[in-house]
Amino acid sequence: MKKNLKKHQLQLASYAREIFVQQPTRRFVYGLLVSEQTIQLYQFDRGGVIYSSKYDIRDDAETFVQIFLAVATEDEIALGLGKHIFWAPDGKCYFDPKGKMNRVYAVVTSEKPFRRAAIRGRCTTCWRVEDDQKNQFLLKFAWRAMGRVKESVFLKAVKEANLQHVGLMERSRTIETLYCVRSYMPLIAVNGRGERFPVPDRAHHWLLEPWYGPTLDQFESPLELLEGFYDAITGKPELLSIGILHRDISISNIVFDRRPDADTFAKLIDMDMAIRLDRTKSGVKTDVRTGTRAFQSLKVLSGIGQHDHLDELEFLFWVFCYIVFSYDAPGKLKKKPETCLQGFQSSKPAQAIDAKKLVLWNAELPRKVSIGLGAGTPALFRKLQLFFLKVTEDTRKKIDSRGYKATNDIYEEIMGAAGLSTAQGPELVLPSVSDEDTNVWLKKEALQHYQLVLNLVRESIDLTRRYMDGALLWKQVGADDENMEGETRVEEPNLDDHSDEGFSDASDVVGEASWEGEAGYTVPAAGVTSHSSGYSNKRSASQSFDVEDDVSMEPSTSRATKRAKGSHSRRK
Repeated sequence: MKKNLKKHQLQLASYAREIFVQQPTRRFVYGLLVSEQTIQLYQFDRGGVIYSSKYDIRDDAETFVQIFLAVATEDEIALGLGKHIFWAPDGKCYFDPKGKMNRVYAVVTSEKPFRRAAIRGRCTTCWRVEDDQKNQFLLKFAWRAMGRVKESVFLKAVKEANLQHVGLMERSRTIETLYCVRSYMPLIAVNGRGERFPVPDRAHHWLLEPWYGPTLDQFESPLELLEGFYDAITGKPELLSIGILHRDISISNIVFDRRPDADTFAKLIDMDMAIRLDRTKSGVKTDVRTGTRAFQSLKVLSGIGQHDHLDELEFLFWVFCYIVFSYDAPGKLKKKPETCLQGFQSSKPAQAIDAKKLVLWNAELPRKVSIGLGAGTPALFRKLQLFFLKVTEDTRKKIDSRGYKATNDIYEEIMGAAGLSTAQGPELVLPSVSDEDTNVWLKKEALQHYQLVLNLVRESIDLTRRYMDGALLWKQVGADDENMEGETRVEEPNLDDHSDEGFSDASDVVGEASWEGEAGYTVPAAGVTSHSSGYSNKRSASQSFDVEDDVSMEPSTSRATKRAKGSHSRRK
């Protein structure tokens, strides 16, 4: 037993993790290690694991029996199950905010709830519930580190500022602390060297917010994907304008707003890792432990400098990459996703850095973006690729100087094939913005960067919409087509129709970047391009902070998604 103790402990931990996964209402899990001579009790919880001394079965038989009786109790709460989510005699699942087994909200999804497959940490678990008026909500349970600002504090600030592209909160409440779950035992851990150190306490809480719709990867049309992406970007300067950085953008944290009365296409949610810019303790330093690994920026992965608006934008870019490299069309996954996606998720930051640097340098990747994701999506990917190639130039140099150079020789090969032999990217030409839209947190350069990227996405939406709505219909050829007997052929759009907005042609790199011919990169004044009328009265980024819209649009009958909304068109 002693020889294989470590092996048995790891095996027990794997069983405990599976119990947490299969029983998402669990607060803690008991486990036993029993040999011919001894018994040892383990408690796995969101702080890790605590365990008892070993008891000799023969010399301390009474304790042996007491331990078995304790873990065999019929009291579900004593066994570690929660009391806020429960199953009633009618076979249905309910949520009671007060934990008194009252059927206040019904759980309405048949699928298992979203949850993190881990023992220690926030361990977020989400349920979809509805009240007796059939209003639906997203219910989230999480274990927040004590000392961190509550998510509810940020969401109250969002509501007070009337931000349009960030999710709101209905109610929230703290249930208990880790210190309480451990029966008020000192939160102390021991490392491999036998050194003792304190374990941060955690608070278990729930939060109720409106149910907006599914996550960004569940888009029903190419247009909806691009519109949702546009709104997710728009939410960033809105948050920045009130001094908040989100710091945890992922596919799961961008949801479509499919409510019947919605005036946005998508919302940013989950402010667990958000932080205020006016904090005075340590600034907002980058932290590789913050955010979802697959979508972290190069700077965050390497722990360089302060987390800023460009990191927030880069998080969104990697979300976009993840989707366009995973899907051929709405609801249709690629048979063979790009290999870079595995690198994005590597537990080793250096490998994730390498994978993302290769994506920035590879000029052939845009041609691997399926046209089934929209006529303008491949060219949009290339433009965003060039944008981040430029704005992360200093970061990439710092990463290399710290020994994070790519470990694969293909890095230099790709650089040469793309005609990018140096780190210099195309020259950025930032759009004009009004000083009235800036403040101490949302500085002019940040707003210009957001506006430039929004202009690129808006242009892609316009092109995609024209191909869908008939202004530039794809040619359909019937049975008389000599190449396709009895079938319909769809002609791909000319990607040159997607003008190269956002960059000047001052660099030789631009020639390699254009799709065909000699198209240069020149950005018009902010808001020159706009969506065709007929979608919503949403604002562009430069308008996002006005109280009211100047223009109201009537719904279009050619709407590709379920509801009528207005354009992202500029102010008149």
